[in-house]
Amino acid sequence: MSIAQSSNINADDIDDDTKEKLKGDNIGDTLYSQSFVLKTLMQLSDIKWSQDMEQDLCFLWDMTLDKDVCIYLFQLNYPSLACSVIIQHVEERLTEILVGILANLLIADCEKNISDNELQIALNSLESSHPAILIQVMRVIESIAFYMPERIILIGKNMLDKMQYILKYSENYMLITHTLQAFLKLTDNFKLAESEVNAQLYVSVAIGFDTIFSVEYNNFEVEIDMEETSKVVKIFLQLIANLSEYANRYNCREDISTCINHCPKLSTTICRLLKHFSDESNLFPISRDFNTFVQCFLIIFTTRSVTIISDLEKGIFTDIFQPLCKILYYLHKCKSEVTETFNVVLELIAFTIYSVDRKAVLYELKQLQYRRGIVILNSLKENSKSYDFNISENLRFLFTHFK
Repeated sequence: MSIAQSSNINADDIDDDTKEKLKGDNIGDTLYSQSFVLKTLMQLSDIKWSQDMEQDLCFLWDMTLDKDVCIYLFQLNYPSLACSVIIQHVEERLTEILVGILANLLIADCEKNISDNELQIALNSLESSHPAILIQVMRVIESIAFYMPERIILIGKNMLDKMQYILKYSENYMLITHTLQAFLKLTDNFKLAESEVNAQLYVSVAIGFDTIFSVEYNNFEVEIDMEETSKVVKIFLQLIANLSEYANRYNCREDISTCINHCPKLSTTICRLLKHFSDESNLFPISRDFNTFVQCFLIIFTTRSVTIISDLEKGIFTDIFQPLCKILYYLHKCKSEVTETFNVVLELIAFTIYSVDRKAVLYELKQLQYRRGIVILNSLKENSKSYDFNISENLRFLFTHFK
């Protein structure tokens, strides 16, 4: 009986030259074809807009999620080609795709060969009224802010005004979300000029957030566990925290503090989040989102001239202090595993004790189970010297009268 020999080839037995021949015209280590990219880009030299052309460009857009494809497109000088088309043609879908591909290229972890003029042409698409195009421009702005902050100067006042206009008047969920995200990246680490960060920006941000998420009326307890909802709330709070840091750094930015103090949207969001996480089943396992939320709360609360928690007349203090105490007690039970989170929540409580009338704090402490109150006071005592504010006198008062 003859034994059939296997025709399968072991990849390890193939030499490098043969591997290169087998790869053909693949882009880098991908299975994507160089000839397909060249063929698709050549269509841009003589545009005859059709469903087939749109399909090819959309496939190329998907391909740019791969770093090797982005490197190849930069080698082909895609930014120059795309910008020349954007200038000459008004087909909205075409512009959306070309700007979207450019945004993907700018996000890629590779050297970015693009001129100021080419970036400016892409940014000028902000003049469009088409939401899909504007979403891609916001992605370009976000990329500039994150990867090439030295070029933020290209984003002029008129563009920033248009972004605020979108937040105030658009009803497109995705567009508002991307605009908030773009402002978040622009204000990270004080990248945006101080003159552009003011009360009007704060108002625009609050209006945009209110349009896409009505925290007072939505089924908050259910929706906050949804990825998209949590993302929007997180962007909003991170952005407000960034604006708060501007207020802390620049004394003349007290107009921002005033807006924070008179924004029911913000205080309601904070209170509802704390209430949600004061349920042990929602708190654990500790999520990145929760850590982000409490870090933002700490920045906002400690902002110069912000009085959210100390304004007793609004009844906000109770809705903040009680959930914080519950959360801290739960965290204390596994403190060694969540040390960083525990310390942030503890500092939030310490700051409330520093800011609020001590009799009001004592009253709220007495609403807790005695054991929980003692755990909180002892934790504060152990860490009291690590804060930039002095709570020793108030802490002595609380220890003396808490029975």
